[in-house]
Amino acid sequence: MGLWKNLYFCEVMSNYFVEYIYFSPYPSNLAMTFDIKEHIDTHKMTRLQYATVFICLLMNMLDGMDVMVISYTAPAIVKAWGITPEALGIVFSSGLVGMTLGAMFLAPKADVIGRKNMILLSAVLMGISIFSTSVAQSIEFLVVIRLISGI
Repeated sequence: MGLWKNLYFCEVMSNYFVEYIYFSPYPSNLAMTFDIKEHIDTHKMTRLQYATVFICLLMNMLDGMDVMVISYTAPAIVKAWGITPEALGIVFSSGLVGMTLGAMFLAPKADVIGRKNMILLSAVLMGISIFSTSVAQSIEFLVVIRLISGI
């Protein structure tokens, strides 16, 4: 047990894999290496990994559905609110601006709060904002909600 307590860790980056090397202060212990690419190639995915991929797939489908629904309802929104189709272009663009802002500023926060927490936060934020689009009564509110939904 004392041997493991004294191990030192370093990470070596390469073009295609990360090699983890454990160095021991004891001369009799050789360095152990871990090739992540080899591990991925030789091991099956776990249930947790499949569940994670499935959740990401569902969130991506929800985002796609959000874009499709706003596109489908655009003619009805133009008619009901008496706005021009060009004005509705800002609504479509605000979702993309939100995605850009989220990728630039929110994604790095996943390293701080954890990826699981970020996915949960994103799911809640997306759900609330998508639901809020159904009660929007003005184009300004719809732009803000779509921007938040994009994040």
